Amino acid sequence: RMKRPDFDALIAWLHQNNLMKSTKYQSVQQKVMIFLYVINQGSSQQNTAYCFGISQSTVSSVVHFTAEAFRHIFFAFIKQPDNAFFAEETLKPGLCSFQGCIGAVDSTHINAFIPSEQQKN
Repeated sequence: RMKRPDFDALIAWLHQNNLMKSTKYQSVQQKVMIFLYVINQGSSQQNTAYCFGISQSTVSSVVHFTAEAFRHIFFAFIKQPDNAFFAEETLKPGLCSFQGCIGAVDSTHINAFIPSEQQKN
C-alpha cells in the first residue's frame, strides 16, 4: 500500500516534470490510481472500468500513457549498473547454492528446467 504523502509526492513529481496532465474528465490522481490498481491487482480492463466508472477504452488509454510516465520515473531514479559491475561481481565458490547466481531481487521463484537431452542420469 502507498501512503497518502507518498502518493501526493508522486503526483507532484509527475506535474513538475510535465509527464502527466489532468484532462476534462480525469485528474492525474485518478489516472495514477487506475494505473496502480491495474498493475497491483492484475485487474482486467472490464473490471477496472466498472470499479472506476469509465469505459474500457479509457482504461486502456490511461494505462498506456501512465506506463510511459512511470518509465520516465524509472530512468530518473533507478541507476542501472554498467557491464563492469557484473564482471567484478563474480561468485566465489561456496557462496551460493546455484552456479552463476548473483542474487535475488524480489524473492520471486522462476520455474526452470534442463531439457531431458542435457540431463545426466
